[in-house]
Amino acid sequence: MWPPLGLARWSEQFCHPDPEDNTRPARGTLSDNPQVEALLQGILRFGPAAWFLFIAPLRIARLRGEKLVVARNRRLYFKAPVAILICSLQLIAAVYGMLEHAPWSVLAPRLLFWAADAVSCVLLFFEHGRNTGPSTVLTLYLVLTIFNHLVNAGLKYVAWNLCDMECIPIAIFSSKVLLLILESQVKRSILRPPHDQLSAEETSGLFGTLFLWWVNTVLSAGYSSTLRLADMPPLNRALDAVQIRATMQREWDKKRKHEGRYNLLLALLKSSWRPNIAVFLPRVLCTVLRCCQPILISRAITFVGSEQAPFENRNEAFRLMLLTILIYAGIPIFTGVYLRILAQVTIVGRMALVGIIYKDCLNVKDRVDDKTAAVTLMSVDADSAAGCWDMFHDFWSQMLEAAIGMYMLAGELGWICLFPLLVVVDRQVEFSRATQARISATKAVLDSMKNIKMMGLVEKMETRIQGQRDQELKKFVAFYRLLVVYFVSSVALHLFSPAITLIFYAIQAQIRGLASVDTNMIFTSLAIINLIAAPANSLLGILPELASVLAAFDRIQTHLVKPNYEDKREFLDPGSSTSGRSLSGAATSCAPTDDTAIRLEQVGIRPALTSDLVLENISTTWKKGDLIVISGSVGTGKTSLVRALLGELPQDYGVIKTAYRTAAYCSQTAWLSNGTVQEAICGPLNNGRVLDDRQYTETLRLCDLNQDLYRMLDGDQTIIGSRGIALSGGQKQRLTLARAIFAGKELVILDDTFSALDVSTQCHITNKLMRSNGIFKKRGATVILITHSTEHLALADHIVILDSNGGIAEQGTWKDLRSGTGYTSKLAFVPENEQADKASRDGSNTSDSVQTGTKSPDDLQQIDHGTSDTTLYKYYFSAIGISRMLVLVASLLLYACFVGIIPYWLKWMGESGGSRMWFYTTVYLLLAIGGFLSIAAAVATIFLAIAPHSGNALHRRLLRTVMRAPQSYFATTDTGVTLNRFSSDIMMIDRSLPFALFQVFQAVFLLLSQCVILTIAQPIIAVTLPFTSLAVYLVQKIYLATSRQLRCLDLDARALVSSSFLETIEGAETIRAFGWQQAFDTDNARKLDLSLRPDYMLTCVQRWLDLVLDFIVLGLAICIVGLSIALKDSTTGGQIGLALNVVLQANQYILRLVSAWTGLETSLGAISRVRGFERDVQPEERAGDKVQPPSNWPATGAVEFSNVSASYEDTVLALESVTVTIPPGAKVGVVGRTGSGKTSLLLSLLRLVELQDPGKVKVDGLDIANLQRNAVRSRLITIPQDPMLVKTDTVRQNLDIADADVADEEMVRILEDVGLWRVFVERRIESASSESPVPSSGTVEDEGLDTSSEVSYDGQAAAILDLVMESVPLSQGQEQLFSLARALLMRRLRGNIVLLDEATSSVDANTNQLMQAIVREAFSQHTVITVAHRLDTIMDSDLVLVMNSGKLVEAGPPSELLQKEDGFFRALQAGSGGIVCESE
Repeated sequence: MWPPLGLARWSEQFCHPDPEDNTRPARGTLSDNPQVEALLQGILRFGPAAWFLFIAPLRIARLRGEKLVVARNRRLYFKAPVAILICSLQLIAAVYGMLEHAPWSVLAPRLLFWAADAVSCVLLFFEHGRNTGPSTVLTLYLVLTIFNHLVNAGLKYVAWNLCDMECIPIAIFSSKVLLLILESQVKRSILRPPHDQLSAEETSGLFGTLFLWWVNTVLSAGYSSTLRLADMPPLNRALDAVQIRATMQREWDKKRKHEGRYNLLLALLKSSWRPNIAVFLPRVLCTVLRCCQPILISRAITFVGSEQAPFENRNEAFRLMLLTILIYAGIPIFTGVYLRILAQVTIVGRMALVGIIYKDCLNVKDRVDDKTAAVTLMSVDADSAAGCWDMFHDFWSQMLEAAIGMYMLAGELGWICLFPLLVVVDRQVEFSRATQARISATKAVLDSMKNIKMMGLVEKMETRIQGQRDQELKKFVAFYRLLVVYFVSSVALHLFSPAITLIFYAIQAQIRGLASVDTNMIFTSLAIINLIAAPANSLLGILPELASVLAAFDRIQTHLVKPNYEDKREFLDPGSSTSGRSLSGAATSCAPTDDTAIRLEQVGIRPALTSDLVLENISTTWKKGDLIVISGSVGTGKTSLVRALLGELPQDYGVIKTAYRTAAYCSQTAWLSNGTVQEAICGPLNNGRVLDDRQYTETLRLCDLNQDLYRMLDGDQTIIGSRGIALSGGQKQRLTLARAIFAGKELVILDDTFSALDVSTQCHITNKLMRSNGIFKKRGATVILITHSTEHLALADHIVILDSNGGIAEQGTWKDLRSGTGYTSKLAFVPENEQADKASRDGSNTSDSVQTGTKSPDDLQQIDHGTSDTTLYKYYFSAIGISRMLVLVASLLLYACFVGIIPYWLKWMGESGGSRMWFYTTVYLLLAIGGFLSIAAAVATIFLAIAPHSGNALHRRLLRTVMRAPQSYFATTDTGVTLNRFSSDIMMIDRSLPFALFQVFQAVFLLLSQCVILTIAQPIIAVTLPFTSLAVYLVQKIYLATSRQLRCLDLDARALVSSSFLETIEGAETIRAFGWQQAFDTDNARKLDLSLRPDYMLTCVQRWLDLVLDFIVLGLAICIVGLSIALKDSTTGGQIGLALNVVLQANQYILRLVSAWTGLETSLGAISRVRGFERDVQPEERAGDKVQPPSNWPATGAVEFSNVSASYEDTVLALESVTVTIPPGAKVGVVGRTGSGKTSLLLSLLRLVELQDPGKVKVDGLDIANLQRNAVRSRLITIPQDPMLVKTDTVRQNLDIADADVADEEMVRILEDVGLWRVFVERRIESASSESPVPSSGTVEDEGLDTSSEVSYDGQAAAILDLVMESVPLSQGQEQLFSLARALLMRRLRGNIVLLDEATSSVDANTNQLMQAIVREAFSQHTVITVAHRLDTIMDSDLVLVMNSGKLVEAGPPSELLQKEDGFFRALQAGSGGIVCESE
């Protein structure tokens, strides 16, 4: 027992022998075993100095080669004298010992510590100037020596011999404390650049790392203000995304050459083995300390129940206090270090996996694939696979912990210890593919939202996506049934293993007449069983977790190992630019012989593996600096030829020789990444910055962009949106053209780049670029122009006309072909009227009405990060349902009651002395069964009812909000941001949020039950509970304010990487052509680094919380042990055992509660985003838009524009005072220059732009402003410029997209009318041939495949219509034909108005005539409004509307408008110039 500490006896008690114990030694002991005591004393006396003398020279040798990292400062002037003083005092102590003839057991440690302190002076000098933070080695040495002094003082205090301590050791102790304080100071304020930009973690030193001091800055900022991504400290230099993905790529390149299921896992292991090694030591130490807790409980119970001499009593009390401090202080410290390092290992894994997935996106794949698969792999599978190290380290550590626990339990119970090893093995059902399918469909819809709205398909697409969500949830519930089994099994192990173990021991003890159960055995065994139960539960989950991780690796590896296209091109000039991609394959170089740019020798090309050859025996030679124009009808292989020239398609046979490895490429569908106009033009090489103002200004002039930028609110800093959604079609094409010019490449490839430009703008830009005095000729660039139009043939140095049979109809110069007898000779050239072009340009405006954004793609959505909003819980609970919530709460309350009663029942059982054992064991078993049934009901409720129901309800709300959002939202919001809501947010709502809710309620009820038990066991502890509760409340308040924001930042930051993947996948061909792979890879690594900062910071903040709460538990443990020592006479073994077991459990429950509460609060960030999105994104429908039009509306098709003004935004008018009446059945053409308001006129009819008062648009006499917008759109037939195809759907689903329930026969007939049926038949034949090789003696007809267009409707037609669109690739022109076929099928469902928005812009002249003929015949009774740049398209119209700067400047029959002197329409016609076909 501790002595009374009265002031009168202080000196006597500490410095004089105990009169009752004349045999008392001079100091206490740490162990009763002499060998163990000798070992411990040896470690204390020699360990710190010996370790330091070994490690310090190595550290000094390393620092000698480093440069100074600190600026001039005076800190060393304070530290050096203290270090020298310590060394001097140690020397004095050693000399004094020699003079006093001290034994070597005393003298040797003094000499050793003197040597160590001398070396520390040298190390201090190097560490101060050449280390960015406090010295870890020196700090640890000082901590160990200070601890040594304190233990020695404690052992002398036990013997009441403190006055025997000398002055010199006290001075040394004080000096070391002072030096420790000085050395622990952070150096950030004195670091030189660039070291002052290092992460706070790297510069925080040992104490900052162990106790997470550096986190306090972020916690303070999060509590007092709103955190932004820029506030996140950078990651450690060891977490460099570029270096990590480069290392992983090297290892993967080695492994992928060999077959093996685990190649990717092995590559990841080899690239990250170093950080994995650092995990072992802190985890082992943590495991050892955890296993010491039952020892502490056993010794505490024994101490309370035993009678000892005063010295032994004090000595054992000191040991208990020392053991309590070491255990409950060491566990949180080493756990924090272990988890922090493990978080870094996980980040390394995610960086490595995301890096190689992204790198793979930049390769040319030899397959038709779902392009969004990479996004799912990156966002879902990479996270799961990166957690493999977490699972691995948990596995070996839990195995070690369980083995130690079993050994300890065997010492208590013997063979009965085997019962806790009951393990249940389950399997896992994967549902990731269902999630991927839903995300793919959602992305397709988001990418084409404008077209979906134009065609009135919003409700159809919403139903389709929600249907896929329903299918996903079915698989989700099937998977969760297995999770229920797993969790119930783990709870059964936790509840029944101690019950069965103790019951069996009690039974066999009574039968065999052994010692009956007592409180020591019960609570020690219970602590050990609880110690085993935690790792056993973890081991129980290893198999399903292992299956999930291996499945993620399998999916990623399967995606990565699919072969790349073999680049079969030969390079004429080995010294040409090598900045392009490096592809494995047969790409070779050959010596140049002349000025040849590109040569094709008997080349055959197919557009896809499942397609027939589209080009055969192509031979041609093009010279450097020439303009080559390639033309031909739709489907003749123009784009396929271009892709082969770029290396995107391998030729089946023949040779392609090229002098260029990279090219400035403008694809047929303009690709633009989200960013500013300037960034789009300048490209990624200089981070979108202008390095040459003169070149940039000239590029803007050449592409006619100055007027557009003038009209944009932010000029060239205007955000263009995902895929350039904020721009018109003409602006997007001119922007991609500007990018090609600014890049300054020697080869320029333009694939139908002028299709969206009006004739005048096309003529104007062509003059500046392609004439003899144009920019391309001045630069000597080789230009390849793919076009269906004939206007540019006269400018060409070489013309290639492709025929429909896969060959070259004719080729040569314009002059040669004109003098021949082929297709070109039938064309009549009309010289371009440059004066008319100039007049046309002077009277028109080049700008579009653009929807401008103000949000950078890297900017994250700002949401409310303030205090917890209780309305969020109400919002979430409304999605769950009150009845489900009541079942959950009632079940968990019953569980807590059963679990709370069990420890107190065991106390009574232990104090019963073995009597009525059958009664106690039976009740114990019934309590366990009651707890099991209640928790099983709770788990089933959360997983099988709450999770799927709330997830489906919230997804439905989110989808409804997105589908009803105005077009301005999609113009100003990155697609990746919106898609992130359907992936990360919904995944969190499905998986994290319900379980966090379950854990919160469970932890609350369990903690309350433990508090009640603790108050009963140690009533005096109840005094500390209010203070403990207040401390926990204050800590969680500070913590939650920050963690909630970090989780929201983490969710938002993930959109950066998702957007990067989406943009790269869509523009991979353009990126490869320009040779920008490395730049985009670096940019993706930068965004990945940014996105991981909140995640890592959240992990560190959580570790900070665990550390603080564990130290609160440390205080409770010290109080309990201290009270047991002080009140030994009035404390029973049952009370102390019960109290310490409660502390053991309460520690876990407090951590679980705050972690679960934090998980719930931070997961509610997803709910906050959904609710905020639903609240902030106002539907485009207004309060007055409630009227449904009649069922046959519009029956006649009369349209009236009355003083119509409309805008995309309040500040920019797209239409101004337009008044015109269109009679029923009229054929109307709308013309004008790019950006004149043509499309805006159509959009006003579709209510996609906001009409301004007092203007009105009436259709059949009804004001459309009073009608539901989607109802209006769903009654009109619209053919947009960009066909909307869902590539993962079938031909049937895409064709009958309006669900008209059309028979197969009619679908086939419509496809035959537009000339596409034969294309699909050939694709089907080729696919069947590739899947099942045809015998050499047979033909395709022999195999039952009809090559003609006459296909039986019962079998083959259905099979063809059920082909996936990805397997039948169509050219841009063929897609427009498909869009026309779709419109023909809509006739039975919709009214008598047809809108065509540049519906023939990508087809050749003959196909254009075919499409116009189909429109005239099929829609002869309809009102047809056609927006066109080709004037010949609308020359037979009844009425032509000429738009300019948003105004209607002319209206009338085309023949009348052509007669007007200085008229706009006449100027447009005169400015077209070019070539027209002679009439037959």
